[in-house]
Amino acid sequence: MGEIIQPHVEYDRILPYLNFDGVDNIVLVAGVGRSGSTTMGRVMGRYVNNKPTHNFHRWWYQPGKSILRMQQAGKQNPEAIKIAQGVNADGTVVLKESICFTDEESLFNPLELYLEYFIPSQIRVIFTVQHPSKMLESWLRNFSTDKLGKEKLTENFHSAYRTFIGALNLTQQFNITHTLYHPSLVMPNSSQNQTQASMLALEKMMEKIGLFSQDPERLSQAVNWNAYNMYETYVQQSGVLVPPEPDLNAKTINCRAMETLMRTTGLTHIPYVFQEGASPEVGSTIMDHYNQLLVQHDLSD
Repeated sequence: MGEIIQPHVEYDRILPYLNFDGVDNIVLVAGVGRSGSTTMGRVMGRYVNNKPTHNFHRWWYQPGKSILRMQQAGKQNPEAIKIAQGVNADGTVVLKESICFTDEESLFNPLELYLEYFIPSQIRVIFTVQHPSKMLESWLRNFSTDKLGKEKLTENFHSAYRTFIGALNLTQQFNITHTLYHPSLVMPNSSQNQTQASMLALEKMMEKIGLFSQDPERLSQAVNWNAYNMYETYVQQSGVLVPPEPDLNAKTINCRAMETLMRTTGLTHIPYVFQEGASPEVGSTIMDHYNQLLVQHDLSD
């Protein structure tokens, strides 16, 4: 989709604080913030790590970005994160990362980071994507503060989406196994209910990244990510591994409150509540890319 050239994060200052000993492969769930990456991270944690011997389905909540945030807050040598805490029986770890709202986080390409350690054949990626205007609307509603106003957030959103395009380009450049999650994948047709549509979508995504399982019980346990009102049931089963992060205080207070809710309750889905009225405008280059992406993956809004 064309080369994206822009500044990027210096990943060699993050990598020393991510300990990958004992990790053979990763499933990376990544997208622009508010695209559904946290929800999909939970799905993959439940699917890949579901074991009959316990209820926990372990997955990592943005370990790379947590190191970046610690350094942003002035802690240049944070304690290393032992990623193998989340490893499953075959040496695979699920990691969720998002490209987000501050200057540096909007340039954070998680796939570029993990390619510094793993070879392409060790990585599978699920990219999450929503309509850009809906994501930007959510940014403006959830992340806006006195220090991060509408104009700056809009600028950083465009930067984050360019970084997302860069991550997509890397999968093509290095022939990395990947697939795409979009809300239209789980919309039921006239012969399906919501659970059936969700299970079919998950099966297809698993096949595309080589994690397809013929175990319907395991799949049905994972697919409950779509039943938003059921999330309270799974608080003790989330198995989410959350690295330490600084409190960025007023700089990101709305986002901080939302992420704290996720950590303290185990809930990993904050429902989108898009306000009625005109959606914020997104640049034509981003919209052209988004529409092209839907066509390439046979998706629709």
